[in-house]
Amino acid sequence: MLKREKKDMITVDKKLIEHNEFHIPFYKQRREKNSCMLVEKFNSNIKDGLIEFEDADCLCGHNQFYLLTSVDKHSVLHKTVMCQRCGLLQTNPHYSHDALRDFLESNIYKNLYYGGSYENYAYEKYNIFTGMYIYEDLKKFININQDTKVLEIGSAAGWNLLPFIDKKAKVLGIDYNNRFVEIGKSIGINLEHKTVYELEEKFDIIIINKMFSIILEPLNVLKKVKELLNPNGLLYLNVLSNERFDFNRIHNIRLYYFTIHSLNYFVSHCEFVRIRYGRHNKDYSFHIFKHGNKPQASDKFFRQNLRRSMRSIRYFNLKYKLKLFFDS
Repeated sequence: MLKREKKDMITVDKKLIEHNEFHIPFYKQRREKNSCMLVEKFNSNIKDGLIEFEDADCLCGHNQFYLLTSVDKHSVLHKTVMCQRCGLLQTNPHYSHDALRDFLESNIYKNLYYGGSYENYAYEKYNIFTGMYIYEDLKKFININQDTKVLEIGSAAGWNLLPFIDKKAKVLGIDYNNRFVEIGKSIGINLEHKTVYELEEKFDIIIINKMFSIILEPLNVLKKVKELLNPNGLLYLNVLSNERFDFNRIHNIRLYYFTIHSLNYFVSHCEFVRIRYGRHNKDYSFHIFKHGNKPQASDKFFRQNLRRSMRSIRYFNLKYKLKLFFDS
């Protein structure tokens, strides 16, 4: 497993991205009036200390970071940083457990991420094709039938489970957002408003689709997943691809920005082996893991990933300067 350094206060220094647009709320970003008011109120609550944040060591155990941005794409006050040891991009400080739970059930979350209506969003997703790509990726490695037990962590209203339900599999979805859970339960999907730590039963497939980046303690969640996954079971992760830094992908809800390489490194150190990965589009990559123990060498990965991340930031700065030049 990863060696953790002695817990200490984190340090965030040296801006790698200097431009005001990425540090001052609404410096250039244009937003609808209603969204602006919500963000301004939320930022005011942050400044007044009404929303709890916590310092956190990087997943590699390090506590020194470079500052990238001070706001997200919506102009929410939100520091995105880069670990000076391993190059992992992340949020720091990040929400506390209570603050994250409250945000996921707040009006600002509903309006910024779901167009103001959980119901409308969910019913647009309720079709057999929504989760079909997950089913198609997994069926190549496991026979899915009435005896298959499937868990989705961060299931929202359960739309990704529909193809598995169609194959008579036994499904369970869990989510922080109680409103989504209620919507899914109202149409007969087996959903629960709880965390993975409250589960004890075993599963053949565990899915974390597009939600792994917002888990506060992803390595601890993976340890629990390892306990819940049957010996021949499969873990399916679908994550936002961050091979190159893109400010439009910086959301205050995201805590970690994994690349194909960094995701494999951290998951492998929780005793999983990746058996397949690929892309469905330019935005997301999928990864299928099974039980195993072939962790990558840490020092080599840290050096390589830090170089990749620094190169990505230099490219972003150059591209932004060129944009300013041609816009002037």
